[in-house]
Amino acid sequence: MKLTITIFTVIILSIISFNISFAQYTEGFENTFYPTGWSGAGFQKSNAKSKSGNYSSVSLLNSTNSEDNYMVLENVATTESATINFSYVGNSGNKNTRLSIYIQNASVNNGDSVLVTSLTPDKTNWKTANIDLPYAFENRQNNKIYFIVNKLVSGGNDKVYIDEVNSSFPMPVQMSSFTYSVNVNNVNLKWNTNSEINNKGFEIQRNSGNDWSTVGFVSADPSKSYSFSDNNLKSASYQYRLKQIDFNGNFEYFNLNGTIKVGTPSKFSLSQNYPNPFNPSTKISFQIPSDEFVSLKIYDNSGREVMTLVSENKTAGYHTVEMKSGLSSGIYYYHLTAGSFSDTKKMSVVK
Repeated sequence: MKLTITIFTVIILSIISFNISFAQYTEGFENTFYPTGWSGAGFQKSNAKSKSGNYSSVSLLNSTNSEDNYMVLENVATTESATINFSYVGNSGNKNTRLSIYIQNASVNNGDSVLVTSLTPDKTNWKTANIDLPYAFENRQNNKIYFIVNKLVSGGNDKVYIDEVNSSFPMPVQMSSFTYSVNVNNVNLKWNTNSEINNKGFEIQRNSGNDWSTVGFVSADPSKSYSFSDNNLKSASYQYRLKQIDFNGNFEYFNLNGTIKVGTPSKFSLSQNYPNPFNPSTKISFQIPSDEFVSLKIYDNSGREVMTLVSENKTAGYHTVEMKSGLSSGIYYYHLTAGSFSDTKKMSVVK
């Protein structure tokens, strides 16, 4: 068997600006309760009534509790135009039951909570409250917003359901740039932020035409400079976005403008396996410019075939095969044939 090594390198570089797709914080109480960033007492998740989805949050009967029932959304950042809206409804329509909204900040009003509004739930019809937060609490961090069903009114003993909590609270990250480059079938993303507050990190999401999927996560960095590589992609068109998440579970999206295209390779190529040396597994990548029958086999140092990894028709594009060795330590060779093309490379198993 004749061993040859051929290497082809193609580099495509593209830069594109970003745009911001802002998403308000929304909580429908469909998942874990209390939700991330919330705490409380006397409320529970319920599917008895809901404004949307299957669940809402419901207070227990006042008459069964010596303390007020409350939920609190913590560590909220606000701007000059901060608002909150939500839907609410009662169970029996007891007009003596009140749903009160309070806000609290350690640096305002000596740290005491301030009543924003008090509402009377209806028995059957969901109401929507749209609330502007007090001036003194604008442009501040670490606010707490309380939803309280209290016993301030004699005979108030109704359950109160809350759903669809939405806010215009600002997300605490300002993006300054979001760019990409393409090296063959590897996409490299880079982004920078101007400022960050309460930032947990970024989910990297990719869409190839069907739906968005998460392909990685990058934790917050004091340098405010980030990068992520999405490697060994198949020939296709891709879109990317960042899902910035804070420690309360709030999030917003930053979309990369345009579409990234990983095209069909112009030449045959067989890449060096990675990692190498390896144990117990490694990956072998190759590219073919046309549909071909592909054979990828492993040989030991004496030229004896020990394993077949691929023996089938493959479409034009970029392909990666994972090899789990089960082989003894030593030097091995992997040999690719595709149409009239053939190439061989060396790899090492170390145990």
